[in-house]
Amino acid sequence: MTSIVFLLGEMGVGKDTVAEEFVKNGFVRVSFADALKQEYAHQNNIDVRILHTQGLEKESHRLKLIEVAEEARKKNPLVWLNKAFEPYIDLSTHMFKKDVKLVVSDNRRVSEVEWYYNLYTEINHTNDERGEHICSSLKLALFHIVRPKIVDSDTLTALAIGTAYGIDLAHPGFINAVINNDSTKEALKEKIKNLIFSFHFNI
Repeated sequence: MTSIVFLLGEMGVGKDTVAEEFVKNGFVRVSFADALKQEYAHQNNIDVRILHTQGLEKESHRLKLIEVAEEARKKNPLVWLNKAFEPYIDLSTHMFKKDVKLVVSDNRRVSEVEWYYNLYTEINHTNDERGEHICSSLKLALFHIVRPKIVDSDTLTALAIGTAYGIDLAHPGFINAVINNDSTKEALKEKIKNLIFSFHFNI
């Protein structure tokens, strides 16, 4: 079965740490930002590793990188999501490949939450043949990570989290679990191990 896990949370709550635990359990980390950086590096004939390494060289590309990202989003709000998921899509069926396990730690826009909601709806509220097939072959999960005293001024992230909770009011269980990162990193890792086991992601 294919599994896709989306992580919601403000900057600094521990999403990367959570994603690392999923990776240790056979998941592949998917990053919408990485898809953007790869495209930008190709367009500008630079080594993509520059864009992943903190320093002056990376910072010299920041404004142009944002400009490229937003220009593409004007044409298609999901352009970077689609590019990031592209390697895991079966072109003959336009569905996710079999037995792929993905964890997404940087979804921070309303459009990305809505994309997840559309797939969630197709699985949970569709009785046609396609819906039943997707339901039997795809496991979805959306986890919200929270941490005391974390204040993130990023409006995009706040809107995405608010949208997810709004949907959860109409469809209880849309957010599968809230993970409180209120202790040590080791305690957080233990919570994720238990979560992976309880959701049968390791099967």
